[in-house]
Amino acid sequence: MRPSSKIALGTVQFGMNYGVNNKRGQIPAIEVSQILCEASQHGITCLDTAQGYGNSEEVIGRAAREFSLDFDVVTKLPTHMVTPVEACVAESQKRLGLHKLYGCLVHRFDLITQGRDVWDGLRRVRREGLVAKIGCSLYYLHELDYLFSHVTDCDLIQVPYNVFDQRFEPYFAEAKKRGMEIHVRSVFLQGMVFKKPEELAPQFAPMKKHLLALQHIASDSGLSLTALCLNFVCLNPDVDRVIVGVDGLDHLRANMAALLCSSAVNGFSAQLGELAISDENMVVPSLWNKGTSNNHVRYEKLQSESK
Repeated sequence: MRPSSKIALGTVQFGMNYGVNNKRGQIPAIEVSQILCEASQHGITCLDTAQGYGNSEEVIGRAAREFSLDFDVVTKLPTHMVTPVEACVAESQKRLGLHKLYGCLVHRFDLITQGRDVWDGLRRVRREGLVAKIGCSLYYLHELDYLFSHVTDCDLIQVPYNVFDQRFEPYFAEAKKRGMEIHVRSVFLQGMVFKKPEELAPQFAPMKKHLLALQHIASDSGLSLTALCLNFVCLNPDVDRVIVGVDGLDHLRANMAALLCSSAVNGFSAQLGELAISDENMVVPSLWNKGTSNNHVRYEKLQSESK
């Protein structure tokens, strides 16, 4: 198995500026084509995108047509649904130049909890053969709890997973038992794993010791932060796809090189597993400018029920 076989290329920067460490902005279309061609050569077969990622679907579609590239594509519905699911899927297919999507996910979880229309629409497009798998992009454990309790036919979940954010990892085995494919994102926590502790804003003071510990592991092992963080998630046997975004062709090459360190990183997996941070305000980027999370009660409830 090639080291890159688990990688799904994240495409948000193909269509917009994204990431706390991204100083470059949106990637030019010509370089996107180069990235996709080289990714294909490395054995990467899956792309992760969304209707909310600017014009990423159009950029991918143009490059795929021009260079005859064939990828499995997972996209996500708009966060605010103003048209039926069938129309949204048709729009994505047109932009991507595909007759069938590998996956289509709900991008905002309350679209499931507030009514059946969206999920029923996804069921229809799956039944009609327009989409192979349907599922949800999750942010909090109570959302996974809801899926376990109320949704019996979710094919795919996408969750954050990295050395600092390991909230979902204890529930991977149960998700697999239920037939769910697991895709993980936020491998580098939007670049936070590369921050120098002294550069952290005061609100991230609790993260400082974790960053220092990660840097010590890197120093002791002689491995890069990229190699440690990327292979840590790739080595989890329950993870089917690891979504990794890039900000340029050199970035893709660096990530591919880091994957070659898999065996070496395996010896430090236990130490990396001890870096988990339980405070959602540290590991959920959408909370970084919003103050305290209200989800800790639900988190503790799911933890207690799993024991």
